[in-house]
Amino acid sequence: MTNAQNENLKMVLESLRTKFENLEMEKESEERSKDLIIADLESKLENASIEKDSEIENLRSELSLKQREFEVLSSELVTRSKSKFQQIDSLKKQLSDAERSLVS
Repeated sequence: MTNAQNENLKMVLESLRTKFENLEMEKESEERSKDLIIADLESKLENASIEKDSEIENLRSELSLKQREFEVLSSELVTRSKSKFQQIDSLKKQLSDAERSLVS
C-alpha cells in the first residue's frame, strides 16, 4: 500500500468518523427533543387530570347539596300533607258536629 493510498484511507476513515459522530449527536438531540415532548405531554395530561378531578369533586359537592335540598323539601311536603289531612279531619268533625246539632 502506498503512502497516497494510506492517506486516502485515513481521510475516508476520518470522514466516516465525523459522519458517525454527527449522526450520534443528531440521535442524542432527537432523543432529548422526544424526552422534552413526552415530559410536556405528561405535564399537560397531569394538569388535565387534576382539572377533571376538581370538576368531579365540585359536581359531587353540588349533588350532595341537591340531595340534601331534596330531602328537606320531601320532609316539608310530608309535613304539609299531614297538616292538610289533619285540617280536613278537623273540618269533617266540625261539619259532623254541626250536622248533629242541626238535627237535634
